[in-house]
Amino acid sequence: MSKFFASETSLFLKAATSSVGINGLSLLIGMVGSILLTRALGAEGRGLLAWITSLSSIATVILQFGIGQASRRFVAEDSSRAGDMAILTVLLSVAGAAIILPCFILYGLNAQIAEKYHPLVLIGMLIAPIMAINVNLSDLLLGLRKNFCYNIHLLTQKTINSLLVVLLIILGSATPTYAILALMVSYIAQLLLVVSFIKHEIKNRLRDMSWIINNLKSYITASYIAHLLQIISTSLIPILIASISGVKEAGLFAAPMIFIDAARASINMVSMHTLPHIAQAADKLEKVRRIKHSLYITLFFSVGAAIIFYISAGWVLSLLFGEEFVQSANILKVLAIGLIFISIHNTLLSIIASMFEGVRLVFSSAVVAVLANLLCAILASRYGAMAGAISFLLANFVACIVASLCFMRRY
Repeated sequence: MSKFFASETSLFLKAATSSVGINGLSLLIGMVGSILLTRALGAEGRGLLAWITSLSSIATVILQFGIGQASRRFVAEDSSRAGDMAILTVLLSVAGAAIILPCFILYGLNAQIAEKYHPLVLIGMLIAPIMAINVNLSDLLLGLRKNFCYNIHLLTQKTINSLLVVLLIILGSATPTYAILALMVSYIAQLLLVVSFIKHEIKNRLRDMSWIINNLKSYITASYIAHLLQIISTSLIPILIASISGVKEAGLFAAPMIFIDAARASINMVSMHTLPHIAQAADKLEKVRRIKHSLYITLFFSVGAAIIFYISAGWVLSLLFGEEFVQSANILKVLAIGLIFISIHNTLLSIIASMFEGVRLVFSSAVVAVLANLLCAILASRYGAMAGAISFLLANFVACIVASLCFMRRY
């Protein structure tokens, strides 16, 4: 039995580390495209793009309906449910898009920021259901322990998007509208790939979605609310900065966030593997061991990334983005410290989601969403882009404390 536990831990470490590495590679490829695009668009153009992608990200999480996290936990426990979860994902996201997207489009078309960029708004909103389905289906790969397929899936979107960005720059067509169109094409390609990876499960589904809805509705609802709150905690910040301090300040915040988002997404691979890994543990003692391993790995990667960003902040932004962004160096330093807390918070959320259900999944996500945006709204008029970094750091620090207390009290 001890050999089995040791082998399972080894598989987890290998899967999590390989996904961190592959995701890091894909994000490095994506960062090349982001850097080139930022230099081509300038602070104002980059701020406009950050504004529309933030709106799209919020719509995406709404259209995920919390199914992805449920897939990672319950498909890991019973793989025969994978096909039904996949079909449920598509049906809910498409139906939700028909109701929700018109509201986002109406807001975007009437916003002064995008009055000359109506096609940008339309394309950005149409990306949301594609991304939502994509994310939920990729979570199925983790529940099914198809780790190699998941890693290939990670590389696809960033690689295609970066190639299209380079092509736009070569053709002299690097505008926010064409950039968001390139993003749409890359997500469509990624979606086609992930569908090909689970076509067997879709073909052999149980056709028992009513069982999933009746038995997982409280878990899916809580997961849905928690994920929505998490994306709101970061996606509303550039929108608030753009609305209060202008799109240039939003661009000065968005540039260093490229590094933080890249590192966070890569480190988040640990938490993605954590949920199915802990859900499959045979007893409480083994769960505790797996929890410790997850937190240690998260701390190792997040502190390492934070140190690199903090040390290099003084020169990396001006080198990669141009002298216009040299004033963002201090913003990156503050965000680097916040990276540690948001990474630990994400892993704590996966630990909680692997063992508990209901409102326990929501507490810390609500704290970070409310606190981050409240602080940003208060500070933005005085501190501009720096207000976003301060809000990011403080909110995620408090959220870590809340999640830790929630877990320790209940377990």
